Amino acid sequence: MVDGQGKWVLRKLSERYLPAAIVNRTKQGFTIPLSAWLGGELHGFVRDVLSASALRRSGVFRPEAIAQALAYYDAHPRFHTAHMIFTLVCFQMWHERAGRGML
Repeated sequence: MVDGQGKWVLRKLSERYLPAAIVNRTKQGFTIPLSAWLGGELHGFVRDVLSASALRRSGVFRPEAIAQALAYYDAHPRFHTAHMIFTLVCFQMWHERAGRGML
């Protein structure tokens, strides 16, 4: 950190290629397009990971409850519901690969 600015070297280098308004602006957040991904190219993958047979095999989640969550998401594909489904997919995948015996 130089003069209270983080990433000083990166900022100095960026000044050569970018307008000052971009280099000196404040940080901005962003969201990933989860709803588009989960409803599009990852739709089948999500259904496979959260299938009743996969859920029974892992024994953590009740397949009926996850089916209800997926149906709710299909009816309301917003970021918060997509985030819930994404979290379930991540946990299920982790549990299948590394989590067995940890719960």
